Amino acid sequence: SASADLRIDSSGLSRTHLSLTYVDGEYVCQDLNSSNGVFLNGVKIHSATLRDGDQLQVGGVVLIYREGD
Repeated sequence: SASADLRIDSSGLSRTHLSLTYVDGEYVCQDLNSSNGVFLNGVKIHSATLRDGDQLQVGGVVLIYREGD
């Protein structure tokens, strides 16, 4: 969607595929009822807290989460 903070041009993604939210010092990923789902380290999830090195896959795109100081 044009209103998304991060836009990825891929036919495997829904217009509003997932959300990343900062909650109590951690990032939480949530599938927004996407057509193809969200996978965390190869496992389909609805919602999960991200940890350093996690691989988040949406469509054919893999994002690696890195914690910073």
